[in-house]
Parts: sequence; structure tokens; C-alpha cells
Amino acid sequence: MSDKALYWYDDHNNEIKRAADGSGLVSLTKVHGVQNIMHTYDDNNKPWMFYDKKYNEVVLDLSDTVKQSIVFNENINAFTSIYDVGFDGAVTFKDGIYLLNTQSGGETAVEIITKKIPKEQDNQNQQE
Repeated sequence: MSDKALYWYDDHNNEIKRAADGSGLVSLTKVHGVQNIMHTYDDNNKPWMFYDKKYNEVVLDLSDTVKQSIVFNENINAFTSIYDVGFDGAVTFKDGIYLLNTQSGGETAVEIITKKIPKEQDNQNQQE
């Protein structure tokens, strides 16, 4: 999934796992203390996951019924966010990642992930 590791959702154990050179097979949800969040949303029949290369993040849709996703940042090796967005799939384009959501009538809605503030702008805003 990324240049450094393979990530997947283990349906049997309700865990997010990673296989990487040097660290072997790891249950990220257990090691990083978010297994309780995974158990809260154990209705996930068809989990969707994608990798955001720009920010080196793995994003996993938590639930089929609740619109929330959990984010793991590969650079700092930690879960960093929960987004109030659920999805059925993701499509990456040059200008961003678009999330697909199938509505109850079979229609598909498309949402774009909110763009993050570049570090230069974020530092500038904090100094003001």
C-alpha cells in the first residue's frame, strides 16, 4: 500500500495490521492503543482503506453505519485523527483524494478530503 509497508484490515480479529521490513507483522490497533475504537465499530462488514501518499497516512473507514474514519500516520508511527467522513471507496487524482459514498437509493456521492494547511502557512499563522 505504501513504499514502506503493506496495510490491511484483519476481519477475523477486527484489527488494522502492517507488514514491513524490519518490524515484521504488527497489529497497529493493539500496539498503539486504539483497539477499543475498533470494537466500538465492529459492524464493519466491508472495510475500505486507502493510502494518502502526500501525507503518508493510512485511512480506514470505521463503520458501515457511522460516518467516521481513523487515520494512521506512517511518518510518526501513530494514529493521529478520526475524520467525520465515511466512504465506500477512494479515487486519487492529482488535485486530491475523492471519497465515494453509496447512498441508500444506489446513487454515489463524491466528497473531497479537506486539504491540509501546508507547514509554511501553518507556522506563519501560529506566529501572528
